Amino acid sequence: MFGNIKKNWCVISMVQDFSNRHLHLGGSDSNTILKSSKFKSVQQLMYEKAQILENTFDGNVYTLIGDLLENKVQEVMGFDNVDEIEYEKEYNGVPFKCHIDGLSKDGKTILEIKVANKKDVEECYEEYEWQPRTYMFCTDKENTLLCLLKRDGKLKEIANECIEKYIPRTNKYKLEYLHSFENYENSVKTNCELFLRDKLKDFEITRDMLETKTIKRDKKKEKIMLERLELFWYLKQQLEEDPFLYKDEFFEWKLETLQYLSSKQIKQLKGEI
Repeated sequence: MFGNIKKNWCVISMVQDFSNRHLHLGGSDSNTILKSSKFKSVQQLMYEKAQILENTFDGNVYTLIGDLLENKVQEVMGFDNVDEIEYEKEYNGVPFKCHIDGLSKDGKTILEIKVANKKDVEECYEEYEWQPRTYMFCTDKENTLLCLLKRDGKLKEIANECIEKYIPRTNKYKLEYLHSFENYENSVKTNCELFLRDKLKDFEITRDMLETKTIKRDKKKEKIMLERLELFWYLKQQLEEDPFLYKDEFFEWKLETLQYLSSKQIKQLKGEI
């Protein structure tokens, strides 16, 4: 059961309050719950939300690049920076909280930026669809402009140069390209950030470097999404009441099949019918 969970689990009575992320769901959580992720399993997310596991992810070179280029993409696309705004909403007892990457001048469209190594924006949409759908629910906006900046060309060169320069090599003398900063000393992240700030300060983003897709709010999809997220939160509360559910095969099955369940099946699992 713990095949995807490699470290940092502990007895629940000893767990500290790692952060307030366990108190709500966000857009990236929706994506993990409703779409298989190569970065995190739904089981690992569940144990993080129930505070059995600590969420130690501290970013990597690629997340730093995305953060540093966000304002430049906003400017090119003509969207306002709304980083200081935190959107909150509740659905049947499930608290949601999110930040968005930008808002159109007329206030009707969300900007969702991805700096990723994707073939095209359609592939990006397939992987991250539920994140903007969660944001549209939380903000009551009807559209999201998904904006993909491919991590290739000069941007890839800068990322690789940073990794070569600052990321420690493994015992096999290979670079770890999907590293996480928490695996290294604090100086690694600091050095990478200083390096990237310098390299990207004059990096010019033009409109032709960005691929975009408009995502319309879909109330039917949203209803299905929310029902499944509600079940996830219900299971989280069960696990908090009985931490030894992690040994229960039926509990694990519910997590693994959650993204495919129908409304009727969800109600059955919650004992509503």
